[in-house]
Amino acid sequence: FSSGKLDPNKLVIVAIIPVKGKNEMINGKPQLSYTVEAARKSSFIDRIIVSTDSQRTEQTAENLGAECPFLRPPSFSESHVNLEAVQKYSLEKIEESGLYPDLIVHLEETFPFREPGLIDSMISHLLEGGYDSVVAARPESSFLWQEDEEGNFVRLDSGDVPREFKEKSYKGLHGLGLITHPAFIRKERMLGEKVGLYIVHSPLAGFEVRDKESREVAESLLSNK
Repeated sequence: FSSGKLDPNKLVIVAIIPVKGKNEMINGKPQLSYTVEAARKSSFIDRIIVSTDSQRTEQTAENLGAECPFLRPPSFSESHVNLEAVQKYSLEKIEESGLYPDLIVHLEETFPFREPGLIDSMISHLLEGGYDSVVAARPESSFLWQEDEEGNFVRLDSGDVPREFKEKSYKGLHGLGLITHPAFIRKERMLGEKVGLYIVHSPLAGFEVRDKESREVAESLLSNK
């Protein structure tokens, strides 16, 4: 999958937005609308497909200008089902219709504050760098821990050193944006071997809306914007 010279305008690029259940409202608009609008502003995306289990969300998606050519079975909305399985099913349904994408743009409707041009910049970054997959990421210089199997917290960063001397760490924001090849999704994977990061510096871009409290914050931010 190395290229660096491919023209994104000559590729079939499909955005898949997975949504579980009914869509909530933010600032008087469907939460889904912010992600669909970002995808519609892309110069490279050819089709925007919402993969959902809800007829109400299906209608919302179509009203926003996206496509919803199938409804996912309820079994794909159970808590133990991972995102990779959902996107594999979605791609299978898309390809059954005769559409075979060259690239997949994975977007989640929980991120309403994408920067203008983010998606196209990520697609260009993947093609120019010859990456299998590209993930939006934010620099992280704070203290980092990981919990081990025994419930202990293990320090991951290098400790109390000046910020400019610390190792560079990044937090992946795959819901904000992930560009990948269909071949990996067919294997129930989102990422290939050669992964590139597209660094997003805006802290607002990484703000995620998943509950009532974060939705209220988003509404306040959008009202003041």
